[in-house]
Amino acid sequence: MKKEFDTEFKKKSVVLSYIKNNVTELAAELGIDSASLYRWRRVYKNAELIHFFQQNSSSINALERENERLQNLIEEAKREKEILKSQLMI
Repeated sequence: MKKEFDTEFKKKSVVLSYIKNNVTELAAELGIDSASLYRWRRVYKNAELIHFFQQNSSSINALERENERLQNLIEEAKREKEILKSQLMI
């Protein structure tokens, strides 16, 4: 008996397949056939999904920039701490 999945499940599976980038592994995790997932990718790969990935891609880039900025602040604070420690030792 073939299992029926609703449209929302299929769309979310497609999105996950692009995020995970391993259709076979994801299909196994979801308990579905990888051929079905590939078919859903063809059917549901539309402007909405492309927009989703473009939007998330720019969000990820912004988060990476913010992470780098915060890492630099941490390194600067560590250097300042070492300078203060060395001044106290004198």
